Amino acid sequence: MKRILTILSILLFTNIVLAQNTFVVGDITYKPTTGNNVKVRSCNQSATNVVIPETVENNGITYNVTCVGEDAFYWCSNLVSVELPNTITSIESYAFYYATSLTSLVIPNAVTSLGWEVFYNCSSLASVTIGSGITDLSDGTFSYCDALQSITCLALEPPVLENSFVFPDVSTATLSVACGNLSVYSDTTNLWGQLFAGRISEIIYTVNATANDSTFGEVIVTSDCESAMLTATANPCYEFVSWNDGNTENPRYINLTSDTTLIAIFAEIVDNSSLLDMENKTLSFYPNPTKDEINFSAKVDAVEVINLSGKVLMKAENTNRINISTLPAGVYYIRLHSKGKTITQKAVKQ
Repeated sequence: MKRILTILSILLFTNIVLAQNTFVVGDITYKPTTGNNVKVRSCNQSATNVVIPETVENNGITYNVTCVGEDAFYWCSNLVSVELPNTITSIESYAFYYATSLTSLVIPNAVTSLGWEVFYNCSSLASVTIGSGITDLSDGTFSYCDALQSITCLALEPPVLENSFVFPDVSTATLSVACGNLSVYSDTTNLWGQLFAGRISEIIYTVNATANDSTFGEVIVTSDCESAMLTATANPCYEFVSWNDGNTENPRYINLTSDTTLIAIFAEIVDNSSLLDMENKTLSFYPNPTKDEINFSAKVDAVEVINLSGKVLMKAENTNRINISTLPAGVYYIRLHSKGKTITQKAVKQ
């Protein structure tokens, strides 16, 4: 009897310690590992759509989420989707074992380690993206993933496949690979080329680059699947200012790692030598920079305050000042109209 009580006491103590070493945020139980890092320990069995953040907080401590632990989503049969953060570096064995409703998953590029049979019998898994950090895949990683039809692998070097049972059910599945890697994955001397023969294609990213106003200028794009060159060309009386993300390079070279959309910001050319002449007096405005009010040396018929995207933010008529205190700090264009003439000047709001 004493021995039984001792064993029960040990088990109770162990459960208490385990409980103290984990904490719950939303549907996820986390377990601290080293430093301020935690792993995903388990998931609420009723959860259907889960988004795991990069950091979680417990008792005033902020932890980085760096691992999906062993059996973390074991038999989570209601789970349809999981979004993993870019801080994840490893996914341990059986992490999604029998997650039979999971339909797709993106393995972040920071992940360098996948355990055994991570997606074993994820029978609804239709698409998966394997991040660029994966170097090898073990036997049974995707065993009984009968619905798997779309595989994307971003690794520049094909990950080493332990054997063909890494992908035992992919006779009709397609493989998409990073731009420039088609030939190395298609090589039939490796298992990738054998398993996906005739069903491998490159990922082609699109570049959509336009002007903030087509009357101001245009953007010419030349690209291949790896990079693009964007050239912004202004029409007469206009000048290129910047791209909408603040970059001022022109031409601009970008490496393509995703679909890209950019806008070239053009504005009317500001010529300080041709300021409005009003009865032989030069029209000017001050102070510049300013925190609030801009004054004009003479009354104007109209004034407009325009952002770098060409949008008119403020207007005033028959005035010799305008107050821009409500605008965020930054660079704006002040367009003045008087006696049938127009000028545009840059102004800095502090």
